[in-house]
Amino acid sequence: MGDSTKRATAIGLCAIVLWSMMFGFVRLTTQSFGPALGSALIYSCAAVFTYIGYRPTPLRRLPLKYVLFSGGLFVFYETAITISIGLAASSEQTLELSLVNYLWPTMLVLLSAFDSGSRASLVRALPGAVVATTGVVLAVGGNNNLDWGAVVADVSSNPLPFALTFAAAAAWAVYSVYSSRFSQGCDATAFFMVGVAAVLWTIFLFEGAPAPAVVPGSQAFFALAGAAGCITSGYACWGHGMRKGDMAKMGIGSYAAPLLSVVASTIILGVSLTPLFWCGTFAVVVGSLINWRMRR
Repeated sequence: MGDSTKRATAIGLCAIVLWSMMFGFVRLTTQSFGPALGSALIYSCAAVFTYIGYRPTPLRRLPLKYVLFSGGLFVFYETAITISIGLAASSEQTLELSLVNYLWPTMLVLLSAFDSGSRASLVRALPGAVVATTGVVLAVGGNNNLDWGAVVADVSSNPLPFALTFAAAAAWAVYSVYSSRFSQGCDATAFFMVGVAAVLWTIFLFEGAPAPAVVPGSQAFFALAGAAGCITSGYACWGHGMRKGDMAKMGIGSYAAPLLSVVASTIILGVSLTPLFWCGTFAVVVGSLINWRMRR
């Protein structure tokens, strides 16, 4: 692997650090502005930031398949994730959703192995995927002290955010594996951001939810800027790594994202978690190490 590929891979992995702060900032923003309005504001700002700092390929040069396929997956993923965070019943449930979201690296590695057509690659990817998935389950259960009745009640009382997050994780895995094939070296992230913002503004208008009666304080606007900044910078880094880096290593390295996200969210949201939740989070990281070892 050449120096340019290594550098692009390292830049791609920086996205994981930036995205780890996203859930906390998005939660604070939606708490202040409401789920739909807060999400729409975040992606409106993100679209502007992305266009200024990371100019997209002109529309006339974008492959139609890339715009329709990749753009559709991108818009669905971002819309589903931000809405699910806003619909979370509590800050603790936000962290549970963040770990469900981080099933996408497991899906990515499995999909990459399946797409390679090598049965041996798929078999080698399974142990780490099983450990990582078990870790997510343990973490969600551990936040309720492994009271499975409480876990079922928690999910069933508010199933939409969990369903949206799981579907979004699958969509992002597909996007990450196949998008580069259709992009032909082009980048339309800024346009995709505009699409997300348009969908979220449409949801807000049709939802009919009132705007905040009182203008939120400075903390809300700081959270808004933080969420938009993390999303924008994260996509710039990930897009660069996806086009020019080692996709397999980025997928494996992204297993560290759950731990980083939980640490960042506990600090931003001031949440206290049980030891079992932390054990489950570390198990996800162990899954990445297993996959790394098996693929060497």
